[in-house]
Amino acid sequence: MSGIRRVLTRPRQLSHSLDAYKPTRISRTNTARQSESAGTITICRYAATTELHMGFRVSWIAQARVATDQLLEAANRAVTGERHDFPDTGWYLLELPNAEAQPWVVLIADGSDHFAELDASDAQELSKGGYETIYFWCSDTVMATEIVAFNNGIENWSVQYDCDDTSKQPTMNGNVPAVANEIFARLKAQQQADSSADYVYDLTAELGRLLVGFRHDMDVQQDDPEPFQVLK
Repeated sequence: MSGIRRVLTRPRQLSHSLDAYKPTRISRTNTARQSESAGTITICRYAATTELHMGFRVSWIAQARVATDQLLEAANRAVTGERHDFPDTGWYLLELPNAEAQPWVVLIADGSDHFAELDASDAQELSKGGYETIYFWCSDTVMATEIVAFNNGIENWSVQYDCDDTSKQPTMNGNVPAVANEIFARLKAQQQADSSADYVYDLTAELGRLLVGFRHDMDVQQDDPEPFQVLK
């Protein structure tokens, strides 16, 4: 995969016990390194100050062909005028007018205190009126993730994955885009070659990137150096 990827310096497999999980203060770094996969630059955005490292906990809703103000009003959010080069903890708006297929507007809730506030029912409600709407969430704490597509209040398809499932098979429902199976085949091959990491966990995030143009652990390919609008 080409592109610039943001990662946390953490092990891929984390404890599934929330009692064992203790958040640690994170300090930003600005270092970059060439990853082992050809053509990929890995940006180490964060480095934990203790041995226990944090992962991502994020959710987002993307809508196609919708006015930004309309999405903000429905989500009861407003822009602050502040912009970031990548999402930190909090709420963000990302406009992707140059997406290959169609323009998308993405509402992002990032961090433990925010990501659970955005759920599939919000996306389902926003889709009423014939708007194509995609919802994504992941928690690296429990290593579970989901992506769901709605249109006019009806679920079109969904993909779920839980690392606790020893079969390493995602659950796919509805008319899932064909590219999802292509991504899964590639990740499954990597999984079989290296059982020390759960590659299939990336399925939903990569599917979201190909459909919408945004992935929470990769930099957005845009001319704007600060494309993420901070919300309140």
